[in-house]
This record gives sequence, structure tokens and C-alpha cells, in this order.
Amino acid sequence: MQQQFGIIIPCYKHAHTLKQVLTNLAPLNYLMVVVDDGNDLEQKAIIKSTVKEFENAVLLLHATNLGKGAAIADGIAYLKEHHYSHAIQIDADMQHNLNDLNKFISLSEQYPKDIISGAPLYDDKAPKGRVIGRKITNFFVALECCTLSIKDAMIGFRVYPVEPIFKILKKHHVAMRMGFDIEILVWAYWNGCKTRFIETKVTYPEGGISNFKAKDNLKISLMHTKLCTIALLKPILKVFNYV
Repeated sequence: MQQQFGIIIPCYKHAHTLKQVLTNLAPLNYLMVVVDDGNDLEQKAIIKSTVKEFENAVLLLHATNLGKGAAIADGIAYLKEHHYSHAIQIDADMQHNLNDLNKFISLSEQYPKDIISGAPLYDDKAPKGRVIGRKITNFFVALECCTLSIKDAMIGFRVYPVEPIFKILKKHHVAMRMGFDIEILVWAYWNGCKTRFIETKVTYPEGGISNFKAKDNLKISLMHTKLCTIALLKPILKVFNYV
């Protein structure tokens, strides 16, 4: 069956970079699902106006900020409802190198049942705390999955097969904020969905706005505690069809 790709772009406080992202993606002629994740009125107006400029773009609205994971989950549900086979996840802040997207699509076409994810190559502007935090998370993901095959669990530049990810989101309480990118890969691995990686440059533009807050580190730590516990109890939980 031929794959049909749709693009999900969560947008919170990045209304001013959204147009350039959509402009770069528009030549692909894929459906672009922009999720306004509870922006203020000024940014909502910019996002709405920007999306209207593109014939192949639709806008989903959150009345309040629900988190990046919730935005992606709603995008997955939308693509599932409209019979798309694969979802491309891209951030709205212009950190991702969209010139590499054709490599992601090509590998997804070769391995349609797998997740295709970026393996980030950072420039010298990358915050040191984020780089160190990423290494810690990748260490815990290796423990949770008992594998070193997941090279990076935090980048938001991916291609998901819609059907298995939709099923995971329906069955499990996956983190709906910054922990989503991490936790969905762990659950996917536990459910037999592999992740393949492509190296890609990640840049931090001057004056860029980060939605990652200090409290997210605590939430991610609690999430890893949950996942490590589940990993230890997997033989028992499998009996109850939880994993």
C-alpha cells in the first residue's frame, strides 16, 4: 500500500517563525496540520492568518496550553481519521534542518513499519544544560529498553507510522508535555516498533524562544521512574496485557 504522509507542527509561542517553516514545507505538497497549543490572542491571530495562506494546511486549536505531546497526539488522531499512513513531526521554531526531510521520507518508504528519527548534531549555540540532560535521558532509555539502538530520544524531528502510534496513545497514559518525545519511543520499542536514525543538524537561532522549563526536568525524572518500574515489572504486566 502506498504511504500517505501528513505533517504535524505543534506551535506555542512560535507564531513568528511558523510562516518560514510552512513555506519550506509547502513544495512537498503534504497536508500540514498546525496545532495552536493555547497561544495568546496576538499569536493566535498570526497563526490563523499564516495557515490561511497555504492551501494544504489546516489548523487545530487548543483553548489552553496542553503541551507538545497533546498537540502531536491530536495531530496523529486527525491524520488517522483522514486515512494518512504516516505522520511527520516538526517543530515550529526553525531548529530542524528541513533539507534532510527527503532522507527521512525515503527511509520511511523503505521501512514503513518503523519510526524514523533524527539523531541531532548540535552547533556551538546549543545550551550545555540541554545537551547534558539529553545524555542522561538517553542513558535511562537504554536501561528501560535494554538496548543501545535508540541513539536519541528527545528530538522532535521524526516520521511515525500512524496506526501503531495511535494504538499506543489510546492504550497508555503517555506524557503530554515535553516528556512525550521520550516516552513514545519507549512504548513503541516495547510494542515491537523499531526506531531508525538519521543524523541531522539542530540549530538554536538567535533570539529563539524555548518552551522547555526547569519544571520539565522534574516531570521527565518522574516519567523515567515510572518507565523503569514498568520495565522491571514487564513479565508480570504482560500477563495483564499492559505492555
